[in-house]
Amino acid sequence: MMIRIALALSLLWPSSCFGLDVTFSQSSLVKNDNVLLADIATLSENSPLGEALGSQIVGTAPDAGSTTVLDAREIIRKIEKSHHSSLVGVTWKGAPLVTVGRESVSITSEKILHIIDDYLNENKHSLPAARISFIPDAKPLPFELESGSHSWDVIPSSPDIIGSSRFSIIFKVNGKVRKNFSVTGQTRALAPVVVTSRRLKYGEIVTADMVTVAERDISDLPDYSRDLSDVVGSVVKRNLSQGAPIGAQSVELPPVINRGDLVKIVVSSGGLQVTATGIARSNGRQDEVIRVQNTNSNKLIYCRVEAPGLVEVQL
Repeated sequence: MMIRIALALSLLWPSSCFGLDVTFSQSSLVKNDNVLLADIATLSENSPLGEALGSQIVGTAPDAGSTTVLDAREIIRKIEKSHHSSLVGVTWKGAPLVTVGRESVSITSEKILHIIDDYLNENKHSLPAARISFIPDAKPLPFELESGSHSWDVIPSSPDIIGSSRFSIIFKVNGKVRKNFSVTGQTRALAPVVVTSRRLKYGEIVTADMVTVAERDISDLPDYSRDLSDVVGSVVKRNLSQGAPIGAQSVELPPVINRGDLVKIVVSSGGLQVTATGIARSNGRQDEVIRVQNTNSNKLIYCRVEAPGLVEVQL
């Protein structure tokens, strides 16, 4: 009779031999924002109770690269207070304090600068043909990001990118913003441009020996030319020092017609064309409108410069 009672009690009340052991670790690394019991403790069996206990949130994970300490006794107290009737046969073991760290990935200074370089390469199709690079004022400080799917957005301080003195980078993990900071420096765009071989004075006509091609940073150049033929034969509009970049704002085309030149005046109307002779009363470049005096009538008329010695009356 006593044997039967003992057997019945063993079926109704699980002994520690067949109970669930929860053993806290001294330290643990977690991946997610919340710390689960299964992250910091080993559960002796894979039962419905074990799975349910293991899924309990027992704390908040620290930032990437840092740690926090969880009190196992406090965790046990809270779980038993909420689920006392379900914990028959559960035995708590292990360390009283658990040091929890966050799994992380190191973002080095080199990685940060490489991200900026990649951004410049990805946008080179919309930038001038040049060797474009970013020179930081100082190496950016490395930091840690939690593990996961990493992505980032790069924002230059200038919408034109060239000339940007700062790049802001927004780092995301699993689509959530985790880090936002800026790297200051200088964006350089080195390209061959036309520069003066010597000092040029206002009014000089540029010849091939007065200019050459040299590499310059065009990121802060408002005006420059890349081909010698763009400036040779033009007239200098202002004094230029030796080695100065020279472009469309520094020179202008010489007059096609000079004041006092005899010119042929052409008047066209429909299929008819009438010509006359005149004297230019001002200098004129291609397509400019100048005053011309008709030699027959002595009248001043306005004509458009067509070519050397040829002007057309605008009707």
